[in-house]
Amino acid sequence: MKTKNLLKYIIIGIVCAGLFLLAFAFIGTLLHPEKTLADGFKSIFDYILAIVFGVSVASAVWKKDNQGEKKQ
Repeated sequence: MKTKNLLKYIIIGIVCAGLFLLAFAFIGTLLHPEKTLADGFKSIFDYILAIVFGVSVASAVWKKDNQGEKKQ
């Protein structure tokens, strides 16, 4: 696998993890009006979920791309 392709999947994973974390913080702000958006970034559990989500999305995209290459 080329380094350029690997970098593509790493960036996809990081972006998805960041968006997941931002969405969780925003939802927490909507559900609990006394909390600020910055309070939503203090939970370690949310970071763990975001990492798992980012890895799973990057893995799914990688598998889908590899299936497309095998058919050609």
